Amino acid sequence: MRWARLFLRSTNRIPQIRAIVARKVITAVITTTMAIEGELFGDNMLEISIFIENISFIY
Repeated sequence: MRWARLFLRSTNRIPQIRAIVARKVITAVITTTMAIEGELFGDNMLEISIFIENISFIY
């Protein structure tokens, strides 16, 4: 029984890991695009961090 439980737990974590990776990729893309547009200076940095936190709640 323990074996089965451990196996099920390990398989259940795979989608969670995928979701975490997807979030990191999305946030990285957003920050790089904003950096390219020149939005990543001064007060905008705080806005970006708040924006990323909101996105992490959505996904």
